Amino acid sequence: MYGTLITFGVIVTAGILVFVGTFLVSLGCCLYATFYVLQKLGLIRDPEAEADASKRRE
Repeated sequence: MYGTLITFGVIVTAGILVFVGTFLVSLGCCLYATFYVLQKLGLIRDPEAEADASKRRE
């Protein structure tokens, strides 16, 4: 009895972790794509590019 209960719990826990992981990955991809597009449009400045530009000025 307990063996099937533990197995069921492990399967449910793994399913929840996979679901949450998939959700986080898709959310991260969406955020990355949004920032990439905004940088290409010039609405957001790239901090690394600004650092390079300030180094070149000196």
